[in-house]
Amino acid sequence: MAGSRLDELFRRTCKERPKLILSFRWKAIALSIVLAVLAGVYVAGELFNGPTMYGRAIQTPLFPSFDPAKAESIQLSDGHGKDIELRRNGSVWNVVLGQEELPASLAKVHAFLSSVANLERGKLANTNSALDGEFNLDAAHARRVRIKADAGKVVADIWVGKSGSSGFEDYLRKADDNHIYLTRSSMAFYFAETRSYWYDLALLPDDVTGSSIQSVDVSGDIPADASGHRFIHESYRLVRKGAAMAQRWTADGSPMMLNQGRVQTTCNHLASLQGVDFVLDGQTQKNNPLTITVTTDRGSQYVLHAVYDAGKEQYLVTRNHLPYVYLVNTAALIRIVLPLEELVSH
Repeated sequence: MAGSRLDELFRRTCKERPKLILSFRWKAIALSIVLAVLAGVYVAGELFNGPTMYGRAIQTPLFPSFDPAKAESIQLSDGHGKDIELRRNGSVWNVVLGQEELPASLAKVHAFLSSVANLERGKLANTNSALDGEFNLDAAHARRVRIKADAGKVVADIWVGKSGSSGFEDYLRKADDNHIYLTRSSMAFYFAETRSYWYDLALLPDDVTGSSIQSVDVSGDIPADASGHRFIHESYRLVRKGAAMAQRWTADGSPMMLNQGRVQTTCNHLASLQGVDFVLDGQTQKNNPLTITVTTDRGSQYVLHAVYDAGKEQYLVTRNHLPYVYLVNTAALIRIVLPLEELVSH
């Protein structure tokens, strides 16, 4: 009895199996068609409608008409009294400090203006001004960037809030707009820097290189150690003589053979000499004067007057008739004013 039932069930299954297989195949085909249609809709949307809403926002400039070349002044305020102002004067930029203007690094100014020009609207984070405080974009916490062009016209006014979780984004908004965006930017970086970050502290112009220096005159007390506690009085003149590739450094008025590599290295250091800050007060004890005169192959001459500042254990250095006084580390001077005997080839 049980055997006959099993035989009947087997015969029925075999009879209906083709129908089951056919039904499964149609369902699989239908599902494949649906997936293909959905993929096609997505691709068509990407092709004809452009990027997603977030993508479109990312690609939209925050200041589409901003032209860095027309900027005349930059003001950065951290909201707590630390304000930095830079002003353009012809082809150069200066850092404004009270009634004085100190030279600014063109490379850093141009990089900053380029950053502003490349700001793009990122992810929209908020439109309710009552919630500005949550992003540090209320009047009590926001940092501010204002850039002006001709006739004092404000061409960019940015409120910068807290940074995003990645550390590479800032919450910010335009001064006249309640829309807050999480934007890829480095605005927060500039507020973390001091005023001296903007200074151009090179003592010689950019066109002076180690290979363009033709002569170096050293006269005065040379620091013998980085602490500035010991000095050696020296007076010598190094001159590059000869034609083209045959030029060699000589000590003027001396038959001594110089170590060419060491002299050239000191010239390279001299061409790239940088201060660490500008000095505005100068009310400190100064002694051990030192004069370095640099002449280039174009006939330009630059005279550096350096005096040791016992109060800071650094040097105060001026160049020709410039009104600026640079603060230079003693270790930097040691690399460019060696005793003559250390430049002799042994």
